[in-house]
Amino acid sequence: MAKKGQTFKRYSEEFKLRAVNMYQQGEMGYKAIAKELGIPSKTQVLQWVRKKNKGEGFVDQ
Repeated sequence: MAKKGQTFKRYSEEFKLRAVNMYQQGEMGYKAIAKELGIPSKTQVLQWVRKKNKGEGFVDQ
């Protein structure tokens, strides 16, 4: 849950696709990709991969 005053990092679509492609090419797992790209949580990479697999876009709400 977000804390009061917390800000969130926004990532470009190209950045998200890079992370997804790294996973899909079997280069690394979620945790390693997050660490390599400086993403705080492996869960974020997992969500991007799931969206890509469903054919959804990465547009932020």
